[in-house]
Amino acid sequence: RRLSEFQPRLDSTILVGRQLLKGYPVLDLTGEFSDMLLAAGCDLSMRDNRLLNAWAKGEDTNGLLAAVKNAVQKKIPVVLDTMTAKKIRDALRNEKDVLAIGRPAEGQDLLLFFHDQYLALWNKLAPLREARQGKN
Repeated sequence: RRLSEFQPRLDSTILVGRQLLKGYPVLDLTGEFSDMLLAAGCDLSMRDNRLLNAWAKGEDTNGLLAAVKNAVQKKIPVVLDTMTAKKIRDALRNEKDVLAIGRPAEGQDLLLFFHDQYLALWNKLAPLREARQGKN
C-alpha cells in the first residue's frame, strides 16, 4: 500500500522537475544526482566522464575552473553534490555560482527534498531563462 502511495508522489515530483527544467543545460559534476537531473529532462551534454575522472584525481584543475567559468558565462548552472569527488569539491569550494546539492536531513520527506532541489536549480536557471526570453 505504501509503495502504491509513493509511486504517484514520485511521478508528480519528476513531472514538476520536467516542467521546470526540461531542455535546460546543466554542467553536471554530481556524483549521485545525475539520474534526477536526467529524469527532469536536463541537458547534460556538457558532462564529459573522461574529464570528470581526471578532475577527480586532481588533474587539470585549471581545466575544471575554465569549464566552470565558461558555463557560468553562458548562464549555465554548475551542479555538484556530496558524492562529487572531493578534489572537485575542494577546487570549487569558493565558487559562488556553483549549486551544491546536499543530502536530505534524517527524517526529511525524500520527495520534498527532490522538489526543493529542482526549485533551487530552477532559480539558478533564471539568468539563462531571461536571456532566452530576450532573444524571442
